[in-house]
Amino acid sequence: MMSENLRKNQYSNTSRNFSFDGFNIRIVELTRGISELSLRGSLNILSIVQGGSFEQRKIPTVLNGGDSININENTLSSTILVLELNQNILEGHLELNQLELSFDLLKVYCELVLNPGFNHSLIEKIVRGLFVSVRHTNEKKWLVELIEILNGRWDEFPSLIDLASDLDVHPVTISKYFARICGMTISEYMRKIKVRRAVDMLLNSSETLVSIAFTCGFSDQSHMNRLVKRYIGHTPGAIRSTLS
Repeated sequence: MMSENLRKNQYSNTSRNFSFDGFNIRIVELTRGISELSLRGSLNILSIVQGGSFEQRKIPTVLNGGDSININENTLSSTILVLELNQNILEGHLELNQLELSFDLLKVYCELVLNPGFNHSLIEKIVRGLFVSVRHTNEKKWLVELIEILNGRWDEFPSLIDLASDLDVHPVTISKYFARICGMTISEYMRKIKVRRAVDMLLNSSETLVSIAFTCGFSDQSHMNRLVKRYIGHTPGAIRSTLS
């Protein structure tokens, strides 16, 4: 079995550890190529927040306890958030809420990195909210397809009528059940997708804030500033400052 944290070699280093009731968070900065990461939780979630490709950053990796994961050359000079969950926090839960998993982990990362006196209660609330209850597990087939469409067309503005036509589902049915099952309207979910993409660009590109706002479909930089602050808790300027 691998030693605790990252293997101590010339390839990597662990930067920060944060302990909470029922879970632990590590922010791991890889300074050079290939290494392995050992995992200490009963359930472990890894999210690349800086480095790698967008496809790698988009979907977190979920692994059971005792596993280890290879960090390959594509994640050179990357920063990874590692969430290690203890068994007691998992009791009574069925599965992870994949709908907002990447978004929520990015929010946790920004809070830990940008706020020296980070909001302990906020982070615990986010982590405990990563799970879905029994009534949310039997998703309708068209809902799964809808979420795929919204994520694939994140930079467009598909109307409810267009979505209903694509799915062959009545618009009222879409609005009713999406809000009931997902806990938000389609419009709010689309805003979160755009905010997620904007924050990713802030952390992984040298594009100006104006350019990022335009690319991500905001009406202007001020619009992006307001929504990023509302959903992430920090301004785009503050998030971009983590690169310096």
